[in-house]
Amino acid sequence: MQRSRPIQTLLALLAGMLFPLPALAEGELLLFPELLFEHEQDNSLDDAELTPSLDFFGTARRGRLRLLGEVFVSDDEFDVERLKLGYAFSPGTVVWAGRVHNPLGYWISQYHHGNYLQASISRPEVARFEDDGGLFPNHIIGVLLDTTYTSGNHAFDYSLLAGTGPELRAGNNAELHFAGLSNVGDGKHKLNITGRFAYRPDSASDNQFGLFASYVKIPVTKAIYDTLKLTIAGVFSSWQLADLTFTGALYLVKDELSDGAVKDDGDFASGYVQADYLALEVWTPYARLEHSYGDNNDPYIELMTDFVPKRQVLGMRWDFTPRQALKLEYSRNHAHSKTFGQTFLSWSAAFP
Repeated sequence: MQRSRPIQTLLALLAGMLFPLPALAEGELLLFPELLFEHEQDNSLDDAELTPSLDFFGTARRGRLRLLGEVFVSDDEFDVERLKLGYAFSPGTVVWAGRVHNPLGYWISQYHHGNYLQASISRPEVARFEDDGGLFPNHIIGVLLDTTYTSGNHAFDYSLLAGTGPELRAGNNAELHFAGLSNVGDGKHKLNITGRFAYRPDSASDNQFGLFASYVKIPVTKAIYDTLKLTIAGVFSSWQLADLTFTGALYLVKDELSDGAVKDDGDFASGYVQADYLALEVWTPYARLEHSYGDNNDPYIELMTDFVPKRQVLGMRWDFTPRQALKLEYSRNHAHSKTFGQTFLSWSAAFP
């Protein structure tokens, strides 16, 4: 990801401009620290990774104005994940401008970089972040409309996003690079459009299912192609049945790589289902299945060598205090005619 050094100054300036009188503003600042241990099967313990990180998440409001910022810091990253200014036209309708999360499916919209908030340690492949080899844009600079319409106990959530998509820098470790806040002109970036709809039978519950669709044109560097077009559509759901919560999504993708004279296209589907068992008070066992279809010989998948099309995940979360959790997770990964295991151990928390 791009580094944005003047972040503290920018956040302070925005907050000072919007909310010069603290007594008239409402806000909160949350800290999400994490210590993550990662080991891949057949590697020695000397090759294991231990990564500390800290996620700052802050919000403020004054009248109809809204401000949300998120900064992620680790041993090799300092990134502004979100920084958006909003105006509430009504209690259920807010228009945001700035860097936002792309409303693709459920996971990207629901969970940010504070790992404490999700039951598992890892994210599904379809919700993987760009700098970790993710296939789809997670971070967009643009305008986002979020609105909710209620009828009785029913709620209908709509999101519509238009903004600057990423650049694909191919090579040995191909990655999507989103536009930086402090250097928007760095690289080439085209339009990303995303729409999302969710239905909640009970507006007070998180139970929901919905649809999403997105189109983005992505400039490509360091490859024989110069343009990637992604058309994405899918369905998602999150539902609690007694002591089980099921979360899942299916992505249907059409990709086209071209350089003006040559065009290669393909299509594939990728999805996941995760189950969390909530009946054991502070203990939460979970399992996730991920599977892809049509990914063999797909030109885009061939560029994105970090993509894992099939995975089985088992894990356990222990909330040993009301604001701290230990998680242990093991996964079997199937990619490029190779099967390998990964073990994760994580301590995460939310303060205050």
